Parts: sequence; C-alpha cells; structure tokens
Amino acid sequence: MRLEALPGYHRALTFGGDARPGSALLFGDNLRSLEALERQAAAQGVPAPLSACYTDPPYNTGEQWELPSGVVAYDDSWTDDAEFYAFLRPRLAAVHRLLSPSASVYVHIDVRISPYIRVMLDEIFGGGCFRNQITRIKCNPKNFSRRAYGSVTDVICFYSRTPAAPGPDPMYWGDARAAWSPGELDRLYPKTDADGRRYATTPLHAKGRTLNGPTGEAWRGLMPPEGKHWRRPPADLEELDQAGRIEWSSTGNPREIIYADESAGRRLQDLWTFKDPGVKRSRYPTQKPLEMLEMLVRQSSPEGGLVLDPFAGSGSTLVAAERNGRAWIGCDQGHPSLAASLGALASDERAAFSLWLPDTEMLAGPAPFDVRVEDGMLILPAGADESLTLVAGVDLSTSRADALHRHGGHWHLTADQSAPARVLLVREDGVRTIASVTPRTSS
Repeated sequence: MRLEALPGYHRALTFGGDARPGSALLFGDNLRSLEALERQAAAQGVPAPLSACYTDPPYNTGEQWELPSGVVAYDDSWTDDAEFYAFLRPRLAAVHRLLSPSASVYVHIDVRISPYIRVMLDEIFGGGCFRNQITRIKCNPKNFSRRAYGSVTDVICFYSRTPAAPGPDPMYWGDARAAWSPGELDRLYPKTDADGRRYATTPLHAKGRTLNGPTGEAWRGLMPPEGKHWRRPPADLEELDQAGRIEWSSTGNPREIIYADESAGRRLQDLWTFKDPGVKRSRYPTQKPLEMLEMLVRQSSPEGGLVLDPFAGSGSTLVAAERNGRAWIGCDQGHPSLAASLGALASDERAAFSLWLPDTEMLAGPAPFDVRVEDGMLILPAGADESLTLVAGVDLSTSRADALHRHGGHWHLTADQSAPARVLLVREDGVRTIASVTPRTSS
C-alpha cells in the first residue's frame, strides 16, 4: 500500500528521499487516521494491507504522563470506565479491519484492565483468534509500603486476524528464538566432541509399536525396545551413522547427536523479561524497550511488510520496523509524540517516510522565536537555549531528519552550511515551525 493520498490529510513533508511504500507518520486523532487509511486502502484494492500491529494504548490510569521537563505528554484521565472503553473499542475494531488474513496484533496493557480488554478483543476478533496472553517483567522488584505484592509485570494480548484451524496456519510466524545462556548450554548440551563442539544425545526410539512399516523393523540386527519404534526408517538411521551423527554406548545403545551450534536457540514462551528503559534513557513516558519491539516485528511480519502502531507515542515501534526492513504507519495526536517520533527516526540516517497532517493543520507560519546561524551554530534569543528544548530538526532542502544536533549547550546544523536552509524545528512541547537559517561567519 502506497500513500499517494489520504482523505482529510495532506502530505506535509517527505524525509529521506523515496520513502518505503506506506511508511508514514500521521498526526491527529488516530480513529480519523485509521478510517482514512481504510478508505485509501479500499480505493487501491487492498482493503486489508497490514502485516502486523503493535499498540500500547492508554490504560485508564487517571494520571497525566509528563516529560522530564514537565510538559504533559498525554492525559490518561477519563470520566468513567465506560468512556474509556467506548474510546478504545472502535480503534481496535478499525485495526481489525485493516489486518491482512496472515496478520496479527499485540495489544500492550496493564494487569488491571487486561480481563476487560481480553473480552473486547474476543468480541472483535473472535475467541478462536486468541493466541497468547504474554506476561512481561517490566522492571526490577519494588519496595513499597502498601499492602499488596509488588507490581513488576504487565500484559500483551496476542491475537491473529484469522483463527487457528487444522491444517496450515495462515498466520505469519518468523519463529524468532532467544539465544541460549551459558548456563543453559552447559545443562542442555553437556558433552564436547574432539573438535570442541558442545552436544547432547537423544534416543532414536519413541513410544508405540509399529506393526507394519520400516520403523518397526530391525536395524543392524537391533529391534526397537519393547513397546517402541524407531524415530526414523532404518535407511535414514544408516545415513546418520555414516555421517557420524550417532553415538554408540559401551553396551551398544545408539543415540542421535544434537549439536548446540546447530540449534536456532530457545523457543520463546509467554513470559518475557524486557525491562523498560527508565526515565533517564527515555524520550517519552511509557516508552517500551526497542529490543522487544524489534523481536515482535521480525516474529510477526515478513520483510517488506507493513507494520502499524496507532498509538505511536515514543516512535519506538516505527524505529523497530525501519531497522528491520518493514514499512510502517504511526498515528498519534500528541505534539510531544510528534516531536519524540521525529527525534527517534532522526537517529537512523536510513529512515525514509512522509509526515501527514490533517487538512486543518499547517506547518507554515511565523516562527515563535528568532534564530540565526553563526559558524554552523543555531543561535536562539538570550536565555532561550535553556528554556526551549529542541528534539528534532529537519532540513527541508535535503530532507535530512537529523538537521540539528546538540553540542556544548547549543544546537548545531548538521547539514551543509554553504547555502541558506529552511529547517523544520520541533520543540519538546510540540511547538513546531519552519525557520529560515542563513549561514553567517562571525568575525
């Protein structure tokens, strides 16, 4: 799906040259954005274009979530529970309609509301599409005085677009694995061969007799143990032995050799340890670990697929998709989210995407503060360099999303200083403007 047009939106900027087909950051109410995506997808004849979706929506906490500067990132306060669920349901339903038959969705929520979200997802997707409720260890143990156990986990509800059924499963599955820890290697692969390769052995037989068939026949004069059968036909066992993949005990008992370096790793279970980055390393409150999001992208979308995050927040899902060769769409209506997402994407020089704004929003307008450039340094009014926190700057002449970098307490232009430039400035509080900056050499 390529976003050539989007009803009710205009393409404000394109970063990094030719964007991946579909890679876009949509600023505005995400329900409106999702409905516009539905109409555009239907117009292109691909009504269900998404390969996967990860979303970390509000949790109905009743709190205001702030940036370290005190700027409110978003307000998670609602009149009552009914208002919150009425807000969330149509957005999850829109995601459901946009998912392809092989797609899946991860809905990240807290343990308090997880039962209600499970019921909602069962109603939207169907109970047969439920795959897992994943428990994530999100932080270190807490020491507090209230009479309850420490809360160190949250929940990810994992659903497929199409129910699992007998026969081939239509859901895409990348079969991501976790690397063995040194302790696991010692325990699971306790032996070492002459070349130093770690290995284990496994029986060549399994329970159940084969009355008619090669796995019930003799191999090298050996019959399977009573009540069992060979796991492979004798011809295959002979090939294994010739390849040196069978270990014979001193009593003549054969076992298959399994090497550790041929294992893809440990299959992932439904208990994960991906701890949040913490306030000092986060650009946005409720930011989730990039390592976890990259794993989800690889697990549930093919290379070149299209990944959605309708509550983009920090922009980490978008970065995870970009790094792993997937197109992406991110939606959010918060100015701090826009700034955080642009700042996150600016860290990847390969990032290529379009910024779409509602037709009622325009980037053009007078700058809320004056800027000039001296020896490649962006100079703000006296005292403003401390009070205005710029998190992203985009040179509109080169489409570079890393036009500004901070050094020595000042902002410097990264782009070529040989010609005047128009730079999109996005502050931490979401104030954005296009400023004309002219190179100037101080005397």
